[in-house]
Amino acid sequence: MKEAIIQNALVIKQIGADYTVTDGYISARPACSPPACTSYRRPVRGLYRCDKFVVDAFAPLSNVNLALWNVMSATNRPSMLFSSFNERGVVLQPK
Repeated sequence: MKEAIIQNALVIKQIGADYTVTDGYISARPACSPPACTSYRRPVRGLYRCDKFVVDAFAPLSNVNLALWNVMSATNRPSMLFSSFNERGVVLQPK
C-alpha cells in the first residue's frame, strides 16, 4: 500500500499541480488513449490545498480501507485530516 501511495504522488508530481488556499480541488490525472480509454484524454493538471494533496495521494486506500478513505475524503480542514489519521493510529511522522 505504501508503494501505491508513493507512486500516485509521483504521478501527480510528473503531471504537475497548482496550489490553492480554497477547499475545492482538482485531481491530477495522466493522459489516456485507446484502447485503455474510449477516446483520447489530455492530462489534467491538479489543483490542491495541502490536505487535499494528501487525500489524493492516498487514493489507493479507497479500494483497501474504505473506512479511513471515507473519513479522509470528508475532511474540509487540514487539522481535521491530521486528527483523523491520529485517531486511527496512522503514523504521519517518522520515528
